[in-house]
This record gives sequence, structure tokens and C-alpha cells, in this order.
Amino acid sequence: MTSLVQPVSPQSPSLPAQPPQQESDVRSQVWRVLAGIYPLEQERRHRARFPYPRLMRLIPLNEDGSRSDAPPFTVVGKHLSEEGLGFYHAIPLPHRQMLAQFELPGGGVVSFHVVLRWCRFIRDGWYESGARLVKWAPT
Repeated sequence: MTSLVQPVSPQSPSLPAQPPQQESDVRSQVWRVLAGIYPLEQERRHRARFPYPRLMRLIPLNEDGSRSDAPPFTVVGKHLSEEGLGFYHAIPLPHRQMLAQFELPGGGVVSFHVVLRWCRFIRDGWYESGARLVKWAPT
């Protein structure tokens, strides 16, 4: 598949050269933005987390683990680790147990039974939640 996006190199003739101070200002401000997303503090978790900025489908489950009558919905991934995941969503989550479905790069889906561990309202109508991966759920 041919990409329509062409990379722009820093030496591109279409971009004017920045003075050294201006370039330094841009870099320092970018790091201020990134520091809010990826703080350089001591990590309290034992497993590595990986950014997962992809859409995921959540299917609500009943307390006994059976599928709920509630409709599935889509959330935006934040992080993924061997033990859990973080995600953003625009509606409150009434179910603690769900199936989380992840699309595979070559096609197909992998599902995990997850248990919601925490949820907080962040702003502008969005929530952030974390869930523990309980088991792989073959489809």
C-alpha cells in the first residue's frame, strides 16, 4: 500500500531555517507538553506500560461473567501492559466487568476479560479508567 503522507525532513527547502534560539524555545515548550503526559517520576508499577493510542471495543459483562444485554461501546486506549490497560471514554461505565477487544495488525481480534479498577472524570465530558486483565477470552 502506498502512503499518501510524505515525511518532511528538517532540511526541507519548503521550511525556512529557524534561528538557534527559536529552535531551542520550540524544543523546550514541546518537552513541557510531553512532561505532562510522560512525567519523569519514579514508576510505581512493576510491569512496563506501553502507549496504546488506538480505539478499543468494550462489551459489558454481568457480575457472573456472562454477556450483558447492554450494548458494546468504543473507547480510546491510553496504555497497555501485561497486567492491565488504561483508556478514555465519554460515558460513565455502569459495569465493572467487560470484554476488551483489540484489533490485530494483520486482521482479527484478541479479547480479554477485564475488571474495572478505577475511574475518574478528567474534563470536558471525558473520563479516564484503568482495568486489570483477568484472562484471555478466546473468541
